[in-house]
Amino acid sequence: MAIAIDAQHEIRWQEPVWVRVGYGSPEAVRGPNQAITYLTFRWPAARGDGFNDAMERCNLALRKEFKHDAAREAFIRVAQEADMMA
Repeated sequence: MAIAIDAQHEIRWQEPVWVRVGYGSPEAVRGPNQAITYLTFRWPAARGDGFNDAMERCNLALRKEFKHDAAREAFIRVAQEADMMA
């Protein structure tokens, strides 16, 4: 999967990951930086191995030490485990 870089040089995934926090409207997570924000501040589920894996992969992707699409897949897996996919 290709990545795009916006005007502020933030790494963005080609396709956002749509999640729902609680009963709210679907929200787009557009890259590893936003994913980290969701994992840190908006995550409703217990934080287990999948959570830790997604957090680590997203941090590594931001430092360009890990593939961005693999970080996206890890975020999707943990969002599915937390029943947050919109």
